[in-house]
Amino acid sequence: MNRRVKRLLLAAALVTPVLSWLAASAQPAGVPAWVSDPRVLEAAKKEGSVVHYCTLPQAYCEDIAKRFEKHTGIKAEITRSSSGPQYNRIMQEHQAGLKVTDVVENALVASFVEMKAKGMLEPYLPRDAARIDERYRDRDRMFNEYYVNVQFIAYNPKVISAAEAPKGWKDIYDPKWKGKLSVGHPKFSGIAVDWVLWQSKLFGWEFLTRLKANDPFIPRSLAETIPVLINGERPLNGESYGDVAWEAKLKGQPIEIVYPEEGVIVSHDYTAILKSAPHPNAAKVFVDYLFSQENAQWLIERYVYVTHPAAKGPTGFRPLSDLKTLVLDPAEVNRETQNVRDRFSAALGG
Repeated sequence: MNRRVKRLLLAAALVTPVLSWLAASAQPAGVPAWVSDPRVLEAAKKEGSVVHYCTLPQAYCEDIAKRFEKHTGIKAEITRSSSGPQYNRIMQEHQAGLKVTDVVENALVASFVEMKAKGMLEPYLPRDAARIDERYRDRDRMFNEYYVNVQFIAYNPKVISAAEAPKGWKDIYDPKWKGKLSVGHPKFSGIAVDWVLWQSKLFGWEFLTRLKANDPFIPRSLAETIPVLINGERPLNGESYGDVAWEAKLKGQPIEIVYPEEGVIVSHDYTAILKSAPHPNAAKVFVDYLFSQENAQWLIERYVYVTHPAAKGPTGFRPLSDLKTLVLDPAEVNRETQNVRDRFSAALGG
């Protein structure tokens, strides 16, 4: 075989995979690039709607629905609630044999582990989800993450100066914050489970006694801590998280963010399709969109920590890679969730 033939064969070997990738990536006219299967999109349009339970801020959930409908003509019916109540609702529907919900997204890791074990989830890996870090994907394709929650400290600068504001998690237990502090409850919030676990790892379970001594405001949803921070009633939020805090800050509200010296707490937030989904094709297309670069870019511009590798954050936004992080293994979260809830409730009620 002469050199020319060898060069041609080598060139063909190099080009063929690229051409194959381009062919696989090509979509029929009018089909968005993020759709995994155009045939599923056509079937989804006949179903006409998708029902989604969401834990992002209400305005974000609604905007996702509008953008999805604009692209596909499929109506997205979205209900926003915190992770605990949402999971309770899903299980009530399941036990009653109701086929109501298509897609679920929440931060309660234990709920996805349980639903997977009970055979309640439909395996699915969207086109763009195949590009994200494996840490954010279930190996059996039952649930994946298009964003994660990052927890830090927030305060009202009109009430608390930068000089006196906490620098780390340990500082929120200072007695001077008695009656001024707010935190979440792990019984109702999935990411609060992670927060409590990390506080126990950093300071031992006796931190609960110190927390109780500061008489914290403990709502069902962490989103409820922002209004009382802004109005000065509870100017220190010891357990704030990315999108909710940044949304208020971007609107010009009096809120400042502290990345604790011990590290920010990174919590998993999974998305899955229920096996009982009444609109199975629309569910797949909707999840395709949740994991799309377009949705990721829209979210990261609002300071949500997305997993899509191509999304670019706004000026001044510190990406996850630049932060000291505290991340729990999902198996540990699942194993310790009930213990966390029991200990917290015994110490602080609820």
